[in-house]
Amino acid sequence: MYIDSSEWVMVPNVFGMATYSDGGLMSTKPYTCGSNYLLKMSNYKKGEWSETWDDLYWNFINKNREFFKKNPRMSMMVSMYDRQKLDKKNRDALIELVSLYGDVNVLKEAEKLLPQDQAIKSALQFLNQLDQALKNNQIKVSYDLSDIRGYQYHNGLVFSVYADQCYSPIALGGRYDNIGASFGRNRPATGFTMDLKNIVTLFPNGKKAKAILLNGPPKSTVIKKDNTITNKITLV
Repeated sequence: MYIDSSEWVMVPNVFGMATYSDGGLMSTKPYTCGSNYLLKMSNYKKGEWSETWDDLYWNFINKNREFFKKNPRMSMMVSMYDRQKLDKKNRDALIELVSLYGDVNVLKEAEKLLPQDQAIKSALQFLNQLDQALKNNQIKVSYDLSDIRGYQYHNGLVFSVYADQCYSPIALGGRYDNIGASFGRNRPATGFTMDLKNIVTLFPNGKKAKAILLNGPPKSTVIKKDNTITNKITLV
């Protein structure tokens, strides 16, 4: 127990993440969820409470729709609410999508939980092929099937690159095929950006360059017998 824990635990975890009472200073979205997430993260069993919980969740989304529509990570839930004509199976699959993140096993779980749609099958097959190719190059990969970027021009795979001892991505990128059609060049395209400030922090500290240290105050001088004036210096 630390006497200062109220500042570094209560503020970010309770005020920021749990209650969102700081308005988004510490987290990018309110921590709300449907019953599927609770079933996954606890020992609760599915029951009558599940439907009640989901009804309350969707009511909360609709009640605060103007706020959620402006949040890149939650706007999808408003669209889902507006498509309530979906049958319960597909609606539950969309809610489940939010919790599908992790290693390659997530792709297998997605095959069981998501609708048997050909586009979904093709996308999951592509990700499995990609996973195998990256593993052959000893690259560790994790997947987040509900990641929504703020950039609307991406129309395929998007990725983030992380490094040890760096809390945020050092590179971000993705596919944006056919974006050049507006400029007369309709062709496949992909790209990425790198954060040089984060990359620089990953380099080991080299030897510090030597500097000049004056012996005494900066303006101190030594008068020699031949009347020449000089500063007495030392390399450190």
